[in-house]
Amino acid sequence: MPEKVLRAAIIRQTNTRVIVDAVLDDPAGEQLTVRYVMNRNPDTGKLTIISRRDKYPDYRYDPCVKRSRHISR
Repeated sequence: MPEKVLRAAIIRQTNTRVIVDAVLDDPAGEQLTVRYVMNRNPDTGKLTIISRRDKYPDYRYDPCVKRSRHISR
């Protein structure tokens, strides 16, 4: 897993979204470019990662899938 951010650049920014490309360095010395799409809460300014794209998928950024429990009677 990449550990260190070497560079980061804001690609696009609106009132509600920020798109950032980050170059990460992993312990093996490889560099990996990752694109993050973040949602900005207009009330607090807090950023939340809503999407992460790179050539190696990372399960930590998979969307949560809510499943309802249907109980039959």
